Amino acid sequence: MNIRFPTEPTNGKQLVMAGLQRAATRTSHLSHRLTSVHALDVHSPHAIYDLGAEDIASGHGLDAATWLSLGYLVKDDQTHLAAAELQMDPDGKAVLLSSLQYGFHIEPFAKLLDLLTQQQATDPRFSEARLLRCAAVGLFALWLKCDESGSDTLYPVAPAPAGLQPNQAYTAADLLAVLMPLARRRTAPKTDGTVP
Repeated sequence: MNIRFPTEPTNGKQLVMAGLQRAATRTSHLSHRLTSVHALDVHSPHAIYDLGAEDIASGHGLDAATWLSLGYLVKDDQTHLAAAELQMDPDGKAVLLSSLQYGFHIEPFAKLLDLLTQQQATDPRFSEARLLRCAAVGLFALWLKCDESGSDTLYPVAPAPAGLQPNQAYTAADLLAVLMPLARRRTAPKTDGTVP
């Protein structure tokens, strides 16, 4: 399957680069790695979606996922340093760099996306690369949204929730079936004051 990326806003990379330049001037986990901001590669724009635990627990599918932002990956010559998230206006213009993330999911997500993008396509269909998050169950997954008739494919990124193998392909139904018991535990009313 051929992977495509959404059309990016004309000012998207510019907004990310301006944010990286500001981050380089502040003391942070990222600043010591931003010595040469102009040499960084801002690439692979992708839509970021959130799926609530309540939706999973209720048996809703990916159609319940909410679009949050547009993401980019940020790479130096060897490593993906961060992921940037941009907020968009209704006309598709990037208006705000809402976050620069440098968590442990970034590099595995980028490597998986790169691997799948480089594989020989044996299927003439196209899929859009997306990121699906469900914080309540610890899910961070590459979502290949099929453009034509066919099913979407999801690849959990390490570390994956219990019952899911990182970098393994799942249909939406299979992935959500594994997550449903965990989502139901997370959303169940608690009367004893404990946190699920």
